[in-house]
Amino acid sequence: MAEHRLQILQMLKDKKISVEDAERLIRAIPAEAEDTGSVSDEAGRNARLESARDMLANFEGVDLDDFPDLEDFPDLDDFPNLDDLHDTINEVGRTAGAIGHIGVNIAGSPPDAPIPPIPPRIPRPRPTPGPRPEFRAARHKAKRKRGFGPGWDIRTSELTEALALFGIDHVNEHSLEELRVHHVTPDMIRALHAAGLRDLRVRDLVECAIHEIDAQFAAAVVQAWPDIRVRDLREFSIHGLDAAYIAALREQFPNLQPREAVEFGIHGLGPGYVAQIKAAFPDLSTRELVELGIHGLEPDFVAAIHEYYPDIRVRDIREFGIHGISAEYVRDMREHFPDLRAKDIIQFGIHGLEADYARTIHEQFPDLRIKELVQLGIHDMTAEDIRYLRTELAARGYDNPRLKDLIAMHVSDFDPAYIDEMRSAGFTDIPLRTLIRLWGQDVTAQMVAQWNEAAGTEVTPEMMLRLRRRERRDTGALLQDLINDLRDMGFRHIDSRLVIDLIGLGVTMDDIRAAREANPQITLREIVRQFRSVRAEMDDDDVPSMDSDADRDLDAED
Repeated sequence: MAEHRLQILQMLKDKKISVEDAERLIRAIPAEAEDTGSVSDEAGRNARLESARDMLANFEGVDLDDFPDLEDFPDLDDFPNLDDLHDTINEVGRTAGAIGHIGVNIAGSPPDAPIPPIPPRIPRPRPTPGPRPEFRAARHKAKRKRGFGPGWDIRTSELTEALALFGIDHVNEHSLEELRVHHVTPDMIRALHAAGLRDLRVRDLVECAIHEIDAQFAAAVVQAWPDIRVRDLREFSIHGLDAAYIAALREQFPNLQPREAVEFGIHGLGPGYVAQIKAAFPDLSTRELVELGIHGLEPDFVAAIHEYYPDIRVRDIREFGIHGISAEYVRDMREHFPDLRAKDIIQFGIHGLEADYARTIHEQFPDLRIKELVQLGIHDMTAEDIRYLRTELAARGYDNPRLKDLIAMHVSDFDPAYIDEMRSAGFTDIPLRTLIRLWGQDVTAQMVAQWNEAAGTEVTPEMMLRLRRRERRDTGALLQDLINDLRDMGFRHIDSRLVIDLIGLGVTMDDIRAAREANPQITLREIVRQFRSVRAEMDDDDVPSMDSDADRDLDAED
């Protein structure tokens, strides 16, 4: 047996067979022996040996003469065992240092070529089955077979018996399943029928279960509303209207509609509030009543306004509440202005006109209209302001000035002495409106004289207004052109006030270019400082000081 083992190991060392071939060889010998007979039988031994010779004949370089004869092993039990041979092969493999392939490097023999790795097997996804009708049917059928669903203990016979109370004779499987899913029991169906509900469908019963409409709630509502529908019961339940609230509304208003009751409940209008408002306005619609409740108008306020204005509209009362106009304010206005409309009081309240202010203005100037009174209050013009302007204008020949002109003078701080200045410039008998426009354009008598001299004729106020507008427009365009030129020169952070300082100092573009050539990093602010310092160093006779007029005034006072 030892010679057999050495023979196989020698063939492995000579690379005549591989480990897998040796294992197959050793495995085949006992298999053939078992197939042909017992190992102690001579015929079996011959068959085993011949099988081993046939296996070895398949390998190149193997000489069958080197293989020991059967007679060398009188007892085949001494033939190498498979487990012993396998352990020996593994020991040889570990000694040679090979992984996955056992071989022994003999001195001078080239190494084996590397075995390429086997690529991993990537699993391919299974195709999703298409929407075949038979597939859907099978899936639905499988779903119906899963476990116990909700309401599985509700018997079909009891359901159909209870549904017959509402005239439902035939119920399909889908309806039965829906009743079970929402746990609509026969007892619930019988209780709803006993509560007074009639002509219910399967869907109505399901709605009752979903929105928790029990028999007690349904009975109370049906008692107040015999013809109530399940849809209305659902709305009551969704918005939290209890049976007592619904019964109270129904008692107060027998003709109330369910949607109106829902509107009252949503906005928190109690039966008492609704009754008081209805007493003041019997023909009030539900929408108008809800509008009053939304804006927090109390019944006492509504009743007081209705007393002052019996024909008032609900929309006007709502406006009172929106703008915070109290009943006392309305009363005070009505006492002094009996013919004052509700719309006018709303205008007074919007612009914050107090009752005392309106009364004072109206007493001193009874010719004022309500609209003019509102305008005075908007611009906070007092009776003293009106009296002062009227007195000054009357002294200059304007006896009946319009309130609109008086308000414009008050807003623009018009000085009545400006009329005398314009008359000295040749502008006589001109309307107040034109004088106010000249005042707004800062037209002085000196400007009028300069334009008269330049034009060679006397300019009119309208011509002066056009010239002044053109001058300001041209100055603005000139300022913008100068800013654009400075931006083209590369200046950054251009401030319009600095540009105005440059114009006031008489700095030209040539001066700015020269300063920029001398110092490319110079800024506009530095240029203004330089030219201001240069002007300050000049003789006072050449450039008068900015404070010269003020100094002369102080000297005159001394």
